[in-house]
Parts: sequence; structure tokens; C-alpha cells
Amino acid sequence: MSEVAIEGTWKGKITYGKTYPPSYRNKVTGFIMDLTLNDKILKGTCEDDITKKLLLRPAVIEGVFSNYTLHFVKIYPCLILSDDQGNVQADPSKPAQAIQYNGSLYMKYFLFGKVYFKGYWDISGFYTDSNGVNRAYTIGGKFRMDKVD
Repeated sequence: MSEVAIEGTWKGKITYGKTYPPSYRNKVTGFIMDLTLNDKILKGTCEDDITKKLLLRPAVIEGVFSNYTLHFVKIYPCLILSDDQGNVQADPSKPAQAIQYNGSLYMKYFLFGKVYFKGYWDISGFYTDSNGVNRAYTIGGKFRMDKVD
């Protein structure tokens, strides 16, 4: 693959995976991401259906791009909570969790210069259950984003 312009605007979607409750699985959330790249260091912002609905500032993107692979974290301005029915709310009194993304770059065949990323995202953390036992969790899904011309 020849030199690819990563900087610019990307439009995509995330899909919630099987680690989510059944009512939430396969739900899709759209996003627009603006990225800059400086010596493999990736920075940017991400506005998605959640930030629009909750009237929040865009999430911040920080990561790396190397060997056609993308690794970054997305951090909302505050903690985002959701219930089993998919209702979301913001808690400005608490810090956001980092959402980790890992993806690979692909080129669309027969459309020279058209590129996209696809991969997986996850959120990991700890909580204390009703019995006082500390437990770890990881939830996540897939993502895909296409370069906007």
C-alpha cells in the first residue's frame, strides 16, 4: 500500500458486542472523527451520537498509527453511563473511562485511494458487587470508519 493520508475527517460507526446485555447488542452509534498525525502520534476529536444527545464537548482521541495499524483511546469529557435499555446519561462529577480502539487500515478494491479502518473497541474496569467482592469487566464491540474526502 502506498502512502496513506490519515489526517482529516473520518466517518464511522461502532457496534455494541456480545458482552453487552441482549437489549443493547448490535446497537449502532455513528461518529465523525477529525485526526492529525505527527511522527506516528495520533490526536483528534470525536463527535458521536452520544455527545450530540447529551450536548457534550467532543471526545478526545490520542494514540498511534504505525504499520497500517491504529491504536488509540477515546475519552469523553465526563463519565457516560447507560442502563440495560440503552438510555445514556452524563455524570460530570466523575472522570470518563478510556475507551480503547485497535484497528487495521484497508483499501477499497477498484476505488483507488479510498481507505477505511475496521477493528475492535473495549472498555475495561473494576467494580464492587453487592457482596463486597471486587470484580473486573471488559465490554466492547466493533468499529469501522471511512475517510471523508
